[in-house]
Amino acid sequence: MKVAIVVVTKDAGVRAFFDEKKGAVVPKKLRTGVQYSLQPINPACSNDELIKVLLDAHSKHDAVGVLVEIGYETQLQGFLSAVFLKTFSPTDAQNGMMNYFGHNLTRWLKNLLFVSQSFRDGKKLKCLLLPYTSFAAPELSEVFNLCLTQNDKGKFPELLEKQLREIRNRSIPKKKKSGKRHFLKDDDDRYFELGKERHGQSETNIPPHAPKCKLTASARFGITVNRDLHYNVSLETDKISGDFKDCHSADIQINSCSHINMFPNGFIR
Repeated sequence: MKVAIVVVTKDAGVRAFFDEKKGAVVPKKLRTGVQYSLQPINPACSNDELIKVLLDAHSKHDAVGVLVEIGYETQLQGFLSAVFLKTFSPTDAQNGMMNYFGHNLTRWLKNLLFVSQSFRDGKKLKCLLLPYTSFAAPELSEVFNLCLTQNDKGKFPELLEKQLREIRNRSIPKKKKSGKRHFLKDDDDRYFELGKERHGQSETNIPPHAPKCKLTASARFGITVNRDLHYNVSLETDKISGDFKDCHSADIQINSCSHINMFPNGFIR
């Protein structure tokens, strides 16, 4: 497994530390079977440049963690669904960077590896990739909240497992013509099924899309994802229609149809 750590900091000393130590900064117990690479970046870069760095990292790695100096996490606000983010204080690190970062990285990276393992479980995958803006369920909102606010805590795996079980409890067949097929039903009575067919990847051309659209299509919670995956979204009996939000929050109006092809980042084909 290959993991990249992108370090976003204005502190030249911290950037030099990661340039020198590279993967050796990761505690030895987390290096078994995992190859790490480190990339420091100055937050003076534009958001587009930061997204380009993250996209490049995901193109070469199975997972990417973002370690960001406190105060600069706002640069990632528009694409938090794609990143596994942890903040740090350069001031606190000055007394001994190896000890400081070794201690602070341990649980966070351990949890990133746990999330990566969860993405390899088909039953969990269909819950983890659900489109956040369209699947109406507090359990999914809590998954996003956990991955943003609790990802460096020891209880994180247990809490994430609990929420994924809650989402899986929404799995039901349709009353008519679904056979053994099960769907995840949201609070708006829409049925989501991870499609087996392939319709190509979600579109990311600029315009109309924003740079973040490609990142949210390529990653979820720091894990590199298959961009061919999409959901079939339907109602139980009637045809589906209505207003939706796409990957850059644009309003999309869907006329009456049997189902919608919707990608994890909200793009609708």
